Amino acid sequence: TAKTLVDVGGGYGTFALAWVSSSPERDAVVVDLPGVAELSPAHPKIRRVSVDLLESCEMSSDGDIYFFANVLHLLPNWREVLGVARSAARHANAMLAVFEARPEGAAGRWFDLQIHLRSGRITSLLDPREIEEALGAATGSGTARFSYSASGDPFRREFQLTVSKVAG
Repeated sequence: TAKTLVDVGGGYGTFALAWVSSSPERDAVVVDLPGVAELSPAHPKIRRVSVDLLESCEMSSDGDIYFFANVLHLLPNWREVLGVARSAARHANAMLAVFEARPEGAAGRWFDLQIHLRSGRITSLLDPREIEEALGAATGSGTARFSYSASGDPFRREFQLTVSKVAG
């Protein structure tokens, strides 16, 4: 029944495009850094919002799903950003969903090192238990966890999708 996806840190809109292509009733909002929207291809069912989440945490309040794909580990204030998304989630049955690489195993450790170095030694991959706890605290309800690995990923990374419904 979800119709509007708010893809936080959604870049050029890859997930949003898949979302709107899956049903004629769906639309999406992609939230990313200023300048990203101007470089992204336009789509009639995808609205773009330019926000630097390190400075301002404005969120669209019309989302059914607030989706964070491979972005929370880039934000030292990630817990605050989840809280802002929770406050913005005003629809009944709205959900917050976090898709992040797992830091365990050899592939996870190498990916973690890459993120840590690329961020100027500020951030790294998040512990999946911390994501679950923070998501549950933000939504006031339990979480569901799904594991994923792509057979074609040359790095053999494992990912986790953690989802939580916003409590009433």
